[in-house]
Amino acid sequence: STYTIMVDLSLSPVFYHQVGPTCPQTMKIIPATRRGAQKVAIGDHDGVLTCFGMKRGDSTIVFKTLPGPKITRVSLGAPGVDRLCDNIFFSAGAEIRGFSKKGKQFLKFDTNLTEPIQSFCVDKANLMVCGSYIYNRFLECRDTDYFLSSDRINDVLCLPPDQTATTATTGNLYPVLACQDCTLRVIKSSELLYEVEVAGPPICVTPNGKDGGEDGEEVLYGTENGRIGLVKLQSTEPTYRWDMLNERKYGGVACLATSDLTGDGVEEILVGRDDGVVEVFALDESEEPQLKFTHIFTESITAIGGGTVGSAKEEVVVATYSGRVLGLTQDPVSSKPISHEVAAKIEALKQEVESLQSQLHTAKDKYQQNIVRSKDQDHAHHP
Repeated sequence: STYTIMVDLSLSPVFYHQVGPTCPQTMKIIPATRRGAQKVAIGDHDGVLTCFGMKRGDSTIVFKTLPGPKITRVSLGAPGVDRLCDNIFFSAGAEIRGFSKKGKQFLKFDTNLTEPIQSFCVDKANLMVCGSYIYNRFLECRDTDYFLSSDRINDVLCLPPDQTATTATTGNLYPVLACQDCTLRVIKSSELLYEVEVAGPPICVTPNGKDGGEDGEEVLYGTENGRIGLVKLQSTEPTYRWDMLNERKYGGVACLATSDLTGDGVEEILVGRDDGVVEVFALDESEEPQLKFTHIFTESITAIGGGTVGSAKEEVVVATYSGRVLGLTQDPVSSKPISHEVAAKIEALKQEVESLQSQLHTAKDKYQQNIVRSKDQDHAHHP
């Protein structure tokens, strides 16, 4: 029920884990200090944040939180300068909670916003939080900046502030709001710095590569009408790099990420769409995107990322609306044995079926005997 179009990259789908239904962008792959298996954090409609890893084909839970209000976003943050972004944050209602990668809660912050949180991002001690129309920045949980958008905010990102002297001298933050009126709004403090028109309502934005390109200014965006673009957000004006048409008439772009799947030092662009399409693009010599791989799942993709979760090689990891977490791995999947857990489940189901069949036979025999008895009694009463 799924199919794959491979251009230059060979990836095979493999199932990892199941949680409850998910909102867009509620799964993250947690960075690891050394090469090896990475953990996945995913939040669902039941309000449960699950962190799991893979061991010999089985998913093992690192920690799970108790149920609560629906989780609307999951984001990663670093505990300090030059530290890995391995703290996990999630938003539910008007609250943001933070957990270490081992499951210790270190933050429970009620923003007191009048709207439920729809998107947010973390930069050290800063929380950039968006409802449907309101943007707030909290510095160490104190309300610092405020901006009211003229149209719905779909996503927010913060360019790395210490990357460059042009956009962001150290200490300055330049959040970017992706708004429904086909506009990216760059904010400085509580003021609009400038607007960037894009070719459709932007649903998701992400830095190009881990640091937003060489100068920390490059932003990838995906639109409701299925287009993808790259724009360089300089200190006073944008530079449009490229904008890719949705020629195949696929669905809207629900999530974007970058990952070096080929190991050439250049990160590919990973795209997840609301009609189940997953694509991988690589930039050619002229920095134009070229399609390398397509796989079509049967349900919406809500989150996407790259990492080494179930494989030693870099892979694509996706979450679907129904809460399935799947890998698109470079390993040959057919050679993988069935895990002990799955084998045990199959055996238990076989035994259950056999037990039900024997119960059914017993019930049938009893029924037949009852019919024979009642007939005999009828004959006895009416000679």
